Amino acid sequence: NDASYEIVQLGAVHNAKNRITRLVYSSCGTILAAASDDNTLYLYTVQAKLKHELYAAFDKHEEKIIGVDFAIDGTLIRSKSTELKYCAVLTGEEAEYTEKTWASDSCLDLTADALCQSRPSNAPVFATG
Repeated sequence: NDASYEIVQLGAVHNAKNRITRLVYSSCGTILAAASDDNTLYLYTVQAKLKHELYAAFDKHEEKIIGVDFAIDGTLIRSKSTELKYCAVLTGEEAEYTEKTWASDSCLDLTADALCQSRPSNAPVFATG
């Protein structure tokens, strides 16, 4: 196989005190949520030339965040650690749950068995370290 690949840096986030474990863009692509091992969800606006600017840090979790989902309408984020929390996208403040349609379901069942079962056996796996 003579295929070649190019790795391109799309942006950088430097505010976390520990490693970033999840990166999720809003469906419109203007907000980036970065979950860190420091139990914080960092919210960035994505500006011209893919510059990311921090505008809020949601620090209401007591354990590391293992799942992040945006509501389709872009108003709410749900994040999962040992419990499920909701964050208002505009302010980064804790929010009450309201009925939403979610762009993904990463917060619903994050057991290792569920993750393995949700991936077809012939699907490729991509990991970074």
